[in-house]
Amino acid sequence: TILFLLEPEAASVHVMKEVPQLNLTKGDKCLVVDCGGGTVDATFVEMTSEGKLKTSRFPDAINAGSTFIDDLFIKFIRKEMNEY
Repeated sequence: TILFLLEPEAASVHVMKEVPQLNLTKGDKCLVVDCGGGTVDATFVEMTSEGKLKTSRFPDAINAGSTFIDDLFIKFIRKEMNEY
């Protein structure tokens, strides 16, 4: 069987398995924020009565990942160096 997951859903599953202190039970909800290189994705995860994870995402990813932060930092440094 091949299962395809989007990156935010995969991050959610990983967090649920690797952070046992969350101890989610039926109806519990959790917000997982995946800060990647290009985007920041948010996924809401809910534990169903069957003990499965139900995910829902924000409609769009935010273009605020680390590459954008790097670019803004470089622009800031260049500006500061030119004014020095």
